[in-house]
Amino acid sequence: MMGAKCTISSYCAKLGLHAHHPRNCLFYLRDKLPIQLQMLLKQNNIQYDEEPVELPGNHVEDASTSTPKAPRCPIPLQKETPTGMVDTVCSGEVPDKHAGMCRTHYVEYLTAKVAKARIDPLPIFDLTDCVQELRRRDIRLPERGPWDTDEIYKGMCSEVIKKNIPLETT
Repeated sequence: MMGAKCTISSYCAKLGLHAHHPRNCLFYLRDKLPIQLQMLLKQNNIQYDEEPVELPGNHVEDASTSTPKAPRCPIPLQKETPTGMVDTVCSGEVPDKHAGMCRTHYVEYLTAKVAKARIDPLPIFDLTDCVQELRRRDIRLPERGPWDTDEIYKGMCSEVIKKNIPLETT
């Protein structure tokens, strides 16, 4: 939606074409650590993979040493080249316990599970995430007393978010 026509927030008038994402979208969760997303899924009893799915031909050996090569991310990609689009695979480094994917694709995988299960990621939001969510929606921040730690204030902001921005309507 064009900024001036958007009714979500007065802040939107300053923007051009933009979108409003639900809190459980990759837009919000792409920078979270895999362990945070795993914790969120565990708390909500949602299964996820940590080990790679074994497929025929999955084991590639180094011909010079006959030892297994370090695993590479097998996620298909399309890359734009000067001659057009080329189908390829990611081939990024695969950390342990990432289901055979690079960190980026594993976070996308976990985020898709969070979104499909309609899990609210507020428990893994930090104070900055909470404040940004309220400002994007033009919702007044709660008053912060001098005794309020960041953790206490994050809790106050989270309550305002839960009350005013239900996950289903974002």
